[in-house]
Formats: sequence, C-alpha cells, structure tokens
Amino acid sequence: MSETPASLILAQLRASVLERLRELRRDEGVSVGNAVTYLQDGDEAYPMMLAAIASAERSVHLETYIFDPDSVGGRFLRALAAAARAGVSVRLVVDAVGSYRMSASDLEYVRRAGVRVHVFNPIRVAPFELLSRRNHRKLLVVDGRVAFVGGMNISADHVPPPMGRGWRDSLVCIEGPAVTHLDASFARINTKDNAEEAAVPATLATPAALDGRVRVLWNNWYARRYAIRDSYLRHIGRAERSITFAHSYFVPDGKMRRALKKALERGVKIRLLLPGLSDVPIVKRAMEAFYAKYLELGIEVREWPGAMMHMKVAVFDDAHFTIGSYNLDHRSLRKNLEVALWISQTPCIEKLMQNLAADWQASVAITQEKWVRRTWLARLREWVAFRLRKSF
Repeated sequence: MSETPASLILAQLRASVLERLRELRRDEGVSVGNAVTYLQDGDEAYPMMLAAIASAERSVHLETYIFDPDSVGGRFLRALAAAARAGVSVRLVVDAVGSYRMSASDLEYVRRAGVRVHVFNPIRVAPFELLSRRNHRKLLVVDGRVAFVGGMNISADHVPPPMGRGWRDSLVCIEGPAVTHLDASFARINTKDNAEEAAVPATLATPAALDGRVRVLWNNWYARRYAIRDSYLRHIGRAERSITFAHSYFVPDGKMRRALKKALERGVKIRLLLPGLSDVPIVKRAMEAFYAKYLELGIEVREWPGAMMHMKVAVFDDAHFTIGSYNLDHRSLRKNLEVALWISQTPCIEKLMQNLAADWQASVAITQEKWVRRTWLARLREWVAFRLRKSF
C-alpha cells in the first residue's frame, strides 16, 4: 500500500483549518433573543435615541460619520453633555471629514461637560491613501443594553421640512445580546485612542419571549476588509425567491454583479430602489452607468422621487434583511469603517416590507424604452463617472 505524501496531508490539514476558521467567522457576532424595532426617518428615530441617552445610567457610546451642529445636532450635544454631567461615561466619535461643520466651540462644549471626544483621522499632511480612510459608522449604544444602528447621521437632513431636508432613511433599535457585540465593535474600532475602555462588555441577559436573530458585522482595513461584502455575496447566493435593495449609493463591484446575475438565472426576482436625486451627483452618474445592463438582465429599477433616499437596506426572500452604514460602492468596500446587521426571526420585518412596498409604488419606474432615449451627454457623464468610481 502506497503512503500518502506528506505534502498532501499538510495541504488537507491546511484546508481543514481554513474551513474551520471560515465557519467560526460566519458564527461570529451571532445572537438570538433580541428585540428589534425598525424606525424610518429622523422623526421616528431621533426621539428614541435622545430618550435612551437621557435614561443612561452608566455609559453612552455614540459614533457617527456626520454630526451637524444644527437643530438636530444641537439637541444631541445638549443630551450628551447632560448625561456626562450626571456622571455617565460618555464617548463621542465623529469623522473629521463627515463632521467638518462642527466647530472647535461645539467640541469644547461637550468636553467641558465631561464627554470624551475623538475626531477620527484629522486632516493633516499625510499620504492621500491614509487621509481617504474614514469612519462611516453610525452607532449609538447606551448602558450596553440598547443600540441604534442604520444609515442615519446626526443631522437635520433626516427630519421633514420645514425643520430639515426630509431625507428618506432608516435604522433599527436593538435590545438583547446583540448589543454586546455592537459595544465590542465600538471598543475594538476605537482601541488605539481609547485603550482604557477597549475591553469587551459583559454579556447581557436575553430578554424573555424574544427570538430575533441578529448577526453583527464590522470591517477594518486589514483582516476584515471584505467581511460585510462577502456576507452580501453569501446571502445573494442563498436567495430563492426575491431580493430587494433600497440603497443610496449602489455601485457594486464585479463579484457582486456576477452574484446577482447568477441569482437571476436561478429565477430570483431582483428589485432596486435607488435615489432619483443624490447629494453626490457623480455617484448617481456612476449608478446610472449600470442601468442598461440591469434592465437587460431583467432587474427592476425604480427611483425615489423625493428628497435624497439615504437608506442602506436589502431584504432577502421577504424573510431576513440587512441594515447598517455599508454602501454598495468602492468607498465602503476599501476605504471606510462600517457596521452592518443581518436580522431574521423578527416581526419588525413586516413594517419594513410595508414601508418598502409603499416607497416602491411611489417611485418612478426606469424602463428600457425610457432609458435608451437619454442624450449623448448623459451617456458621457455616466461613462466618465463609471471610470472614476474608485476615486471618490
């Protein structure tokens, strides 16, 4: 009997270890027994977030890309300061680029109250590749018991006129063991500058009679660079009936486009709800560069007709969904810190599906007949934006 070569044994062992590591990573951040509430737009979300901060007894961790010192941001600054004065440990992380409107006096106001403020990656003399790395996460965790995650920044953009610009957006409120994973991601992302609170929080008791299954996913620039995108690929690959995207910046990479094509070949119905108006026009043009191909493949495309649609939501087989700060574009894939949740076994998906259905009906259908009539100038803008898509 011939012996198995040592090199083959080592290769098999290596493959087994790698597969086990992949299994462990897939199970990472998964919990059951969570209460999940879906909130749409700032008029639903902000009062609950402010109430949670006001009720804090131990800690408030707020991390956001944009913090505007406007009518909404002012309320949050006052709430954070009040919590800190009451003896609560308050930490605020804002991105230097996203929160450029915040003045030194705004930051000094909360610092004097006892809030520990970190401005992520300040603008300075440094390589552009380093400066382009941004913290795009939107996360609020209070007392390690309740968390808010979604696409919504702290800004009047997300509240209805006349107080704001009326952007369409959403987030979820989580209570249960998933909050532990979210607070852990906050600590790990901010370990370098806040090492004294880098420890993983203690696990909370599971609320009774709840069965919401939540997986917390976050990325970094190294080992976890593609963690969220790869989770999208797995869910697209498993979809059996339908996938609905409601995304503000939908410029997927080649792997995701191929995965969507394979899903269509399996008979999966795919719908894209995208913004009609965008706060970043060049990204809108890059999105439009793919419309012709989507329509040719049989993907339904509609554009939201109102103010900016800033959502980052995808629903699979009307049974589970993802929500968070992650955009399906090059920045989220390669340059931004992000956080996302994969959620199932929760009644709140009914509200999400009702809201998406209403928004779908209110949106404008993009048809092949309509799209082929666009001007040569529009086609040129799309081509240029597509070629530049990795630059912005």
